Amino acid sequence: LMDLIGEGSIGLMHAVKKYNPNIGVRFSGYAKLWIKAYIQEYIIRTWSLVKIGTTVAQKKLFFHLRKAKEAIL
Repeated sequence: LMDLIGEGSIGLMHAVKKYNPNIGVRFSGYAKLWIKAYIQEYIIRTWSLVKIGTTVAQKKLFFHLRKAKEAIL
């Protein structure tokens, strides 16, 4: 959990650096995209078969993550 919070913070810092108020988008919406991107990228980068869940919902989640990881690589 702390790793995800750290990645979200990095995404927020990146959003602060790149934000341009002249583009007509609220900072909160802009930052949300960067935070989400950094967290998702971290999950895909550190995901392994050992972490596969046991419930149906967890299996669905990890199946979709595997598809996303294969699409990226």
